[in-house]
Order: sequence, then structure tokens, then C-alpha cells
Amino acid sequence: GSPTGGGRYEGGWVGSKQHGVGTLTSAGGGNVYVGGFAHGQPHGAGTSTAADVSTYPPTHLPTYPTYLAT
Repeated sequence: GSPTGGGRYEGGWVGSKQHGVGTLTSAGGGNVYVGGFAHGQPHGAGTSTAADVSTYPPTHLPTYPTYLAT
């Protein structure tokens, strides 16, 4: 599948995977992750905002939705 699974990613890439700093928005626009990526996955400091507008601090990121590449 695509690296964003239908979502939108803006940021750094290495090959076909998100890497560096970027913003990933789910296909429906309800979930947004802003922060670091490594090898196509959220990594390091970042903030995840869920559809219900709850925000998780960088040290307590939830399991990320399945629209990320695996």
C-alpha cells in the first residue's frame, strides 16, 4: 500500500518511507501527528491529536492508527 494509506503526509522522505520531521493527517482528517518519523513510523518527539480533539504529549503517544505504512 501507499506510505500514507490514503492519508496526507508532508515532510522528509528516505526512499519511499517518511523520515525526519513531518505532518501526517489521516484520510478522514480526524487524526493528525506532527513530529519525528523514522523508517515510515512516528519516532521520537511528536504530538498526536485525535478526532475528538484530545492531544497526547510526546512522551505518551497512543498506538498510531493503521493508516501508517507497516
